[in-house]
Amino acid sequence: MRRNVYSPALRICSGAPGLFISFLIWLVLSIMSASGSDHGFSCGGGTLVLPSTQWGLPYGALCAFGMFGMALSAAALWLLNKRYNMLPGALYSSLLLIMCGTTPAVTRGFSPAVIMALITLGCTLTLFGLYGKRNATADCFLLFTCLGWGSMIQTPCLWLAGVFLIGLAVVQVFRLREVVASLLGLAAPYWIMLGLGLVTPDQLHIEAPHMVTALSGNPADLIWTLVTAGVTALGLLIMMLYNAITTPPAGVQVRAYNSFINLLGFAAVIFMIFDAERLPAYLMIAFMSLSFMTARCTSQSRSPRAWILPVCVAATYLLIYFLMQYT
Repeated sequence: MRRNVYSPALRICSGAPGLFISFLIWLVLSIMSASGSDHGFSCGGGTLVLPSTQWGLPYGALCAFGMFGMALSAAALWLLNKRYNMLPGALYSSLLLIMCGTTPAVTRGFSPAVIMALITLGCTLTLFGLYGKRNATADCFLLFTCLGWGSMIQTPCLWLAGVFLIGLAVVQVFRLREVVASLLGLAAPYWIMLGLGLVTPDQLHIEAPHMVTALSGNPADLIWTLVTAGVTALGLLIMMLYNAITTPPAGVQVRAYNSFINLLGFAAVIFMIFDAERLPAYLMIAFMSLSFMTARCTSQSRSPRAWILPVCVAATYLLIYFLMQYT
């Protein structure tokens, strides 16, 4: 696999200096965004757990949890890449931090976006470890059990389960017994909670996705959140097409991993359209996919100016943020 090793600027962007600069930008913008107004979208919880805004915790504590979750997500994305050796450097984590920091719908409180990102990354790490296993029933059961528990905190985990079911085919473990184990795993948390009498069916709330909904809150924040989502969706489409056309062939296993990351990004866009009320919940999943695709495209380039692409992506999100704040 060809990788750019000639550009000092790209080495700075992809290495520790770029990550440190991105971390500082994320930290400053996250603190600045914490005191902003309501973005207007639903901060709904799960099938059992109330939204984080109703946990009874001080707002400052929720913001601290959210910032920790974002930092943990960037570290988990780095660990995912490090474990499966897909890309050099840490450019993807740097871009993820900037995308998160410039999006108040993500940084305010302990947002659904952060919770969904952590669940998605944990499940992706598990899924990638299943590649080509002859007997993955126990692992599939565990993976989907995590999604089942996650759905009690954030309902969109139920829709995400469909993506990971397709992911079983991507990592070549889509067999009848694995599919059955996955479905049983998804149902297991509910069977446990209902079977032990800890909850009753009336206490479970499964809301269908809402494509069109009445939104409230600050109109400017609402519009700019939609702009961020639109720019992210467009970026994902462009990166997927560009990588499909130009990326040199990699190993079968790495191609499978890249395909699933593409699938996550595509699914996040679809969910943002058909579950518009919960749009912020899918933003960090889209950010992770876009940052990874951008880093992949950049690392494959032989041009000494390859660093311009990630800088332009970061600058676009920074521009949206400052337009949001000062217009």
